[in-house]
Amino acid sequence: MSEVIVADIGGTHTRFGLWKEGGLERCVKLKTADFISIPESIAAYQGQHNLGGIKNFAFATAANPFADGTWHFSNLADHAFSVSEINDAGYKVLLAEDDFSATTRGCLSIAENDNNILTVKKGEGRKGDPKIVLGPGTGLGMGYAVYDVNGKFLKVQKAYGGHMLFTPITQTHRDISDRIAKKRNLTRPVIFEDIACGSSFGVLYEVCCDILDEKPAAHFFADTHHPAFQMALAVFHETLGLFAHLSVVTIHGFGGVIMNGGFLDALIERKLWNPQKFLNAFHQPGVPIVTEDILKTPISIVTDTYISLVGLGKMLDA
Repeated sequence: MSEVIVADIGGTHTRFGLWKEGGLERCVKLKTADFISIPESIAAYQGQHNLGGIKNFAFATAANPFADGTWHFSNLADHAFSVSEINDAGYKVLLAEDDFSATTRGCLSIAENDNNILTVKKGEGRKGDPKIVLGPGTGLGMGYAVYDVNGKFLKVQKAYGGHMLFTPITQTHRDISDRIAKKRNLTRPVIFEDIACGSSFGVLYEVCCDILDEKPAAHFFADTHHPAFQMALAVFHETLGLFAHLSVVTIHGFGGVIMNGGFLDALIERKLWNPQKFLNAFHQPGVPIVTEDILKTPISIVTDTYISLVGLGKMLDA
């Protein structure tokens, strides 16, 4: 594959890179709202790196595809875009993917000894079983890799991820779930994404303030010692661990769990990530044969913020 500009187009940031000879280079992150259109942001990236002659383009995005061929962001209503718009600007779109399929493919390609790998739990991982990638970022993504019986990679399977119905296992979880539904005026049951992701953490924090009768800080990260923040943080870890457990058991994903997401990165950066609390929830006691496999399942975190671009490149080269 010749040189291709690859991009992960998000509602907050767009990440760009150049896929060249099987590797990623010249990565930058630009604010999506700073540009009128996606072609304008591509041109800005090209101008920064003197890449004006490259017209091949591939993208992944968290935006939602509509029947008319446009893609829309839930948090950036005036920035809808389309493949035809990009092509009409003189580019050639080679690939358009959802962001988490690209992230999943990228995470699978990273070496175990890479500096961007953080081991949460070592384990054997069962050859031939799917590997799951979870993404606690702005939302809660999930995808998994399918292998043949010999462990040869076959494909990335898309999934609805955090839209799985939340399954409370304690009275505190039930209380918080009920309060979240009421505060957000939900007309559907609470889902995992309503609790275990960055865009939902603010409401979770407010609910914990209500339960503890505490006044909230200006921003939840402004006072990480705040009792309600500590409560919300604990519930986040427990919910993410439970989601990982259910995901693994549901698809027999004992090949391993990989996590990657902006909110998770923010917790790690602030030294707020608590692997033991996550694992306590992941290691839910159950039927002995399931528990045995859960205990053997390896878990790691990929901290590379451009991993979705690597995934796009691997998809292009496939």
